[in-house]
Amino acid sequence: MQVMHLHYGFLLGGGSRYVQVLEELPKAGPIQTRCLCILDGRWPVDELGLARIRHTRLDVRGRLDWSWVRPVCQTITQWRPSVIMTHGFNAHFVAWVCQKFLRRRLPVVCSYHGPYHASSLAGCLLGVVYQHFTEYFFRRHALGIVAVAHHAKRRLIERGVSEERITVIHNGIESESPGQPQEKRLHFRALWQVSSNDLLIGAVGRLDPVKGFRLLIEGFDLASKYNGNLRLVIMGDGPDFPVLKRAASVSGMGSRIVFAGSVPEAAAALAALDIFASSSLSECHSVALLEAMRAGLPIVASRVGGNPESLEEGKEGLLVPAGDAVALARGIEALVSSRERREAQGRAARERFLRDFTQEVMLRKTANWLLGCAEQAKQAGLFV
Repeated sequence: MQVMHLHYGFLLGGGSRYVQVLEELPKAGPIQTRCLCILDGRWPVDELGLARIRHTRLDVRGRLDWSWVRPVCQTITQWRPSVIMTHGFNAHFVAWVCQKFLRRRLPVVCSYHGPYHASSLAGCLLGVVYQHFTEYFFRRHALGIVAVAHHAKRRLIERGVSEERITVIHNGIESESPGQPQEKRLHFRALWQVSSNDLLIGAVGRLDPVKGFRLLIEGFDLASKYNGNLRLVIMGDGPDFPVLKRAASVSGMGSRIVFAGSVPEAAAALAALDIFASSSLSECHSVALLEAMRAGLPIVASRVGGNPESLEEGKEGLLVPAGDAVALARGIEALVSSRERREAQGRAARERFLRDFTQEVMLRKTANWLLGCAEQAKQAGLFV
């Protein structure tokens, strides 16, 4: 069977990583994949991620440029995929328009990574539109939906999407970290001017309010009052950088906090850390958390979204209430105070990762799901 992946935009983040993993589907079953990406050169694009997938690129000039309609429909007709898999709010809309243009229902399946988040008022208003359309499309037009967490599935059911249409398959990543851990540890600690005596806490993500980095800085400030050898590194870039930089300066911790910017080798750089922290206010199924588990790091994370599906409290990590800097500080202090605890939780986290969240596990489940969707489409008479 052939799967056509459909994208409108290709942002850096979990969605991009997800599609890069799906590029390996032929290893898990009799499946061929092809990607069609509608892009505008003025939009932020994960060019490195895009280069890792086989794709056809269709350039447009802004959201008001609808010149994509005819070529996308022609591509669908030429490729004749068994199923069309849409990723992201805009891609669902593209599939809906193509159905109207071609005057027939298409065998469309969708991935769902949680609700849309925006940091501006205009973005929030647009997000409401995105959410309502996505839920409508899932209810009326999607043959099947794969959600990356049970948390996401429950949310869709609450909004009227049939439970029978939703399958949960957690995110998965490669079994081993890239590079040599000890070599990377020495390299990045030297780069960030972190001594061998320092305990380094680290976080990775887009610098956006929803990631809660402001709370992490507050929690780090509280924990550092009793631990003089703590350092913090935040890997990532985004619109919240000036706010976070100012917060670090006001806290008096500016000299002990490193803003590393976007780190192409972020997964390898985790080897430099002693503790991983996730302060997000909202998550679906965090890939950054999986990378920390793979690295065998002790973790303190906010109890939101799919995080409790990745970590069992007290065994593979510490879960704290979202939005609570004091609780985050206490979690950091609990790990800092006991090397034995850090080592035990790091081992447990890696064991859990290898059992449940590897790329091989995800691909096997996704291949079986897609083959089932193709058979369902065939029985329903849906074809291109």
